[in-house]
Amino acid sequence: MKTYIFGFKDSDIEVIRIALEKSLKIKFSPHDSLYLGGEYYRHSNEKKETFILRKNTDLLDNELAEFEYPEFNILLFVETSQQEREIQDLIVKSLVKGYVLK
Repeated sequence: MKTYIFGFKDSDIEVIRIALEKSLKIKFSPHDSLYLGGEYYRHSNEKKETFILRKNTDLLDNELAEFEYPEFNILLFVETSQQEREIQDLIVKSLVKGYVLK
């Protein structure tokens, strides 16, 4: 498994969630964690793939969660065996402007 990170400049996590659910054909479950910036969304499947959609905010320290990506308000962490290009293509189809970060 490899982890990929995608960034979104839009700050509306709901808009991004809905678009990603449609293009990736998955369903995110809502979760809450101070460590992960408050409300975040998670999806896991039988292939042991994990998708975590979260704000780039560290509520405990009141700063960015991922300092390397200050211009991105929302981050998507994808742990998958699929190739980056496959995931990237699906995210592009979501009509949400996503950027490959790692």
